[in-house]
This record gives sequence, C-alpha cells and structure tokens, in this order.
Amino acid sequence: MQKEFRRICVYCRAVDCVSPGVVFGVDHYKPKSKFPHETTNYKNLYYCCSACNSRKGNHWPMPEFLDTQTIPNPCDHQMFKHLRFRQAKVEDRSECGRFTKILLDLNDPKAVAFREHVIHMVDILNKQHDELCSLLNQVEEQEKKEQLSASAASKERHALNADLDKVDNALAMYYGTTPIP
Repeated sequence: MQKEFRRICVYCRAVDCVSPGVVFGVDHYKPKSKFPHETTNYKNLYYCCSACNSRKGNHWPMPEFLDTQTIPNPCDHQMFKHLRFRQAKVEDRSECGRFTKILLDLNDPKAVAFREHVIHMVDILNKQHDELCSLLNQVEEQEKKEQLSASAASKERHALNADLDKVDNALAMYYGTTPIP
C-alpha cells in the first residue's frame, strides 16, 4: 500500500519519509465500525497519515448529507474538483471539499508551515540540481577543448555526480519516490 500510494497521505499529501514524527498507516475509507464487511476490501483501504486518519475517525455522512459532508474518495473522485493546493494552503472547490478541509484540518498551522518548508527545500534542491548539471556540462566542454585533462575531468565528474546523487536522493524523499527499504 505504501508503494501504491507513493508514500503520500491521500488526504493531506504529506510524504512519509520527510514528515517528522508522523506515523502512517491504513485508513478505512468506509469506517470499519459502520461497514464491517468492507474491513478487508482492498479498494476501501488507503495510505494515510495518523493525523488525517484520527481526524477522519469513523466519519460517514448520513444519507441526507451525502452531497455536502462526504469526504471525496481519493481513488474514485477527481480530488481537484473538491480540493486544491495553492502553494502550502489547501483551498476548497466544492461543499464536500470545504467539509473535508475543515474536518481534516488540512490548513493546520503546523501542516502549512511544514508544507512551506518542503516547497522551499524542493526549490533549493532543484536549483542545486540544475547548477550541478551545468557544472558537469562545463567539465565536458573543458575536456573537449583540452582545458582539462581526462584524469582531472574524471575526478571532477565523479565528485559532481556524487553531489548530484545526494541532491536527487533528497528530492526523492520530498517527492515520495524514495525506494521502500
């Protein structure tokens, strides 16, 4: 499940390998207490952080509130019709989105601050990635023009590639694509 959901909470989009002190697990979209027959139905199970899971709890709307108090199903609904991220904040785009944003407290100040940090770090890492790629190209050009010996170019490439690997690994953590151990 962790792999299928790319290590990202289906509701708040937190990534499990960079979210400090947050435990991730399985959310039963249709609560076990109200739908015991759905407990082991894989299509009812979602990867979710503990904060969203506990805030959602056993919520299931009464039939008369299905149009306004339903938490959009992350696999069956187009979430963008209900919620959208504008930088670090979540905006609602429907009544269900508004309800979900409030129930799950998606704009909790700590969560917003952490998302701002993630956005900032990804920007920094992408700039470092571009700079390292540019330096690698410069080494290639210098070697072609014989301004740098093959041995010196090889050492430079090795060092730059090692730095590039570190940047790529950090980006993979923030994007949720770090391989699962």
